[in-house]
This record gives sequence, structure tokens and C-alpha cells, in this order.
Amino acid sequence: MSMTIGKMFDLTVAKYPNKEALYDVRKNVRYTYKQWSDQVNKLARAFTHEGVKKGDRVSTYLFNTEELATVLFACAKIGAIFNPINFRLMSEEVSYIIDDAKPKIFLFEQALSSTISPIADRFHQTSFWCIDDTSIPYAKDFYTVLSKQDSAPVTAEVSEDDVYASCTQAARLEDQKGSCIVTET
Repeated sequence: MSMTIGKMFDLTVAKYPNKEALYDVRKNVRYTYKQWSDQVNKLARAFTHEGVKKGDRVSTYLFNTEELATVLFACAKIGAIFNPINFRLMSEEVSYIIDDAKPKIFLFEQALSSTISPIADRFHQTSFWCIDDTSIPYAKDFYTVLSKQDSAPVTAEVSEDDVYASCTQAARLEDQKGSCIVTET
């Protein structure tokens, strides 16, 4: 049996279900491992419901939030490739990465919407989700999508040799290059 990030997360949840796992400063909410696992499973189900399969990319354009970490583990559980994008990048730089990565889902926050709004209509194959605002016309509300999902554990065939993350390096378009990351134990 190979050890993956998703499996490591599940083992940690099983060992410490009632221990505090995460503190969201913005919302002043504390999550136990079990509570956080429920969020991760709901998000993994929401991704699969949206058509995300093993090997598909899910991009994030977020500050260091609870949702960023939740996306990482949700992707790991279903074999999707986590694609974090530096929140300091500008519209055309983000556009380059979206065009290159071709994510099924792109998550962002309202504070960064001024960077995403000018480019969102270029990417009809990508579903945009906003983590904290329902009034953005081209984006689904993250928490509304999550509320429709079951928190039962999600299982998928994922191995330690599968790519779990893809990061693009450099802010200047001519210097950008992607790197893929696999789990090594």
C-alpha cells in the first residue's frame, strides 16, 4: 500500500479526530481534524460532481486561508492536481497560468476579484468559484456548492507516484515554467 497525502490526512484524522487541526483567523473558527475532514470530503465530492477526475487541475488564487489547505487535501483525496497561483501576480500572468494549466475549477477570493474579472470570460472550460462572495456574476459561491455535498469519506485510486501539485514559477511571462510534484515517502 502506497502512502499518499490523502491517506496521510485520513490516518491523522483517525488518530486525532477531536484535536484541533486548523484555526481560521478571518472567521475566528477552530476546526478539529474530524470537522476539517468533513469539509475536505465535501469539497472532494463537489469537485467530482463538477467533473474533476484524477489528473485534472484545480487552481487556487487565494491568500493563506483555510480554504487553500482544504483544496490541497480535497485534490489529494481524488487524485486531482493542486495548482496554487501566487496572489501577487497580475491579470495577464494569471491568465497565462490558467491557459497553460487548463484547470477544471479556479478558486479565488473576493479581495482578488479585480485581477480575475478582466480575464474570466476567456476561460469557458473553467468553472470559477469565489470563497467569500456570491455577487460575482461569473463565479459560483464556494460555500453554497459545499453545502449541497455529503461529508462521507471519498475514495479514489491514487498512488504515491501520481502528480499531486503543479506550480508555475516566475512572474514574468517569458520566465515562467511549470513544475510537477509527486509524493515521495
